[in-house]
Amino acid sequence: VSESFHQIHNPVWRLANKYFSLQLAMENQFSKLLKKEFLRYCQKNDLKRAEACLTLAVDVNTVSEDGYWSGLTVAAHKNYVKLLEILLSHPQIKINNTTDAGGAIDVWSGFLSGLWTPLMFACGAGNSAIVSRLVQVPGLDIMYQDEDGWTAALLASVMGHTACVRILAETGK
Repeated sequence: VSESFHQIHNPVWRLANKYFSLQLAMENQFSKLLKKEFLRYCQKNDLKRAEACLTLAVDVNTVSEDGYWSGLTVAAHKNYVKLLEILLSHPQIKINNTTDAGGAIDVWSGFLSGLWTPLMFACGAGNSAIVSRLVQVPGLDIMYQDEDGWTAALLASVMGHTACVRILAETGK
């Protein structure tokens, strides 16, 4: 009798297989919930709970299901300097990760859209403290262009955020 025959007909094996399948499904559900909660805590600037999610190994680069937000774009857009520092201290942070600018409709009034970096969100919102910190991060792509050709400097200029334009110009990059 073959080994596979015993596996198919052995109730202990079938029970163990069901157990591991359920465990995997529960882990996937927990991971999805944790990502959602992490982004919610970032939106609320709840630093302790956002850090707790990171301690539980949530992906620091998680993007919302609608594609509009990551922790980093929230911090950049809403001028959450302490949250930004927490996220930047994480070794896996992807500083140039993009999200859909359409989620920030309150600022852009719907005339701008595309995939923006956190730097672009900060420049578009005029958050010069965030811009100052982001330009210090190794690997930051200051010249990134979205599909319509918009850059962080162009956004800051068009929106009248001269402090952000000056910071970008002074980086020498």
